[in-house]
Amino acid sequence: MLVKERTGAKVKKTYDVARTLYQRLLEANVLTESQRTMLRQKYDRLNPMGLLAQIRQAQTALWKLSHQGILAQAPADAPIEEAVCE
Repeated sequence: MLVKERTGAKVKKTYDVARTLYQRLLEANVLTESQRTMLRQKYDRLNPMGLLAQIRQAQTALWKLSHQGILAQAPADAPIEEAVCE
């Protein structure tokens, strides 16, 4: 939010242009050139649809495990892979 003006009981808010955190960080000029390059490379490798597919796949696997009772039998600090392989 850029500006918040109050006129009696009414409040008018003016917001900044919507930008991602990535865009804001690049615009802030707080990174070295090597940091900017590394961040750009990571950003370019991201695939939002691929990440969503991975998240959904993991959620489905967890849902199946919870209904099979495998997670309930495993120790709380055990990795999921160990619980599944036992």
